[in-house]
Amino acid sequence: MWHILTSSVKGRSHRRSGAPLQDRTCVLREKGVIAAALADGAGSAAKSQEGADAAVKATCDFLCQNFETLYRAETPLALRRAVLTQARDAVERRARELNVPVRDLACTLMAVAVKDDRYLIIHVGDGVIAYQKKEMVRVASVPCNGEFANNTVFLTSSDALRRCKVYKGVQPELEGFCLMSDGSGAALYNKRKERSAPILKILFQQAQMLNRDVASEILEKIMQRIVAVRTQDDCSVILLTREGSRFGCWARLTDREKAAILGVRTGKRSKRRRQINHYSAEYGVN
Repeated sequence: MWHILTSSVKGRSHRRSGAPLQDRTCVLREKGVIAAALADGAGSAAKSQEGADAAVKATCDFLCQNFETLYRAETPLALRRAVLTQARDAVERRARELNVPVRDLACTLMAVAVKDDRYLIIHVGDGVIAYQKKEMVRVASVPCNGEFANNTVFLTSSDALRRCKVYKGVQPELEGFCLMSDGSGAALYNKRKERSAPILKILFQQAQMLNRDVASEILEKIMQRIVAVRTQDDCSVILLTREGSRFGCWARLTDREKAAILGVRTGKRSKRRRQINHYSAEYGVN
């Protein structure tokens, strides 16, 4: 069983201008598959949130309905073509419904689908996909930029099929995945070193050690107070964690690690210990 946490918040520029949130996320469980997709609408495209919405919904549905066929695809190209065709067709249909050019719905796309110990990963454009294995957080797929560093590849780009990245495998030791939009990557990913930021480890721990409502509440605060303030862009995250994986038993964690997970902020050791005991009891972690 896999558990899901999601969060999407407006970036600073969209909050100031009143523009809509352009990121979209989707999670679907069907046929023993759990699929999660995140799309980041292009800031320069007038209806990019519509394209992002169509893309994530179509992708999750297609991955759930066709996981076995896609997993057995003979080549990476066949897998890329199958998934991107469905996503692009959905975006094109939405553009026709809105009577606007498809370029107005430009967006990136990243998705993960898991069935038992098998997984599929699809990634077009910027954003980052990370994973957790044996209590370590690593990066599965780095951002794909265009010709220039501040450009990216969109689902509607002419070279999307060529630039799309896909991965598949069997990995019983996988404990979780994190999909993050480019905006979230400003706080959760170190571009220069191409590795996740330390705070991502805390997000995984919170998702695994706290009950869903508490973990969701804390994630939302972190997105608002720590992640979104680092960027002008919209910020979205999807966390998938496998039931039973506890990313370091609670009893093995230091007081500082426990404080970070529980959101306790105090430098005084005795006060920190009291707050840890209070919140760990309230949240049901031990």
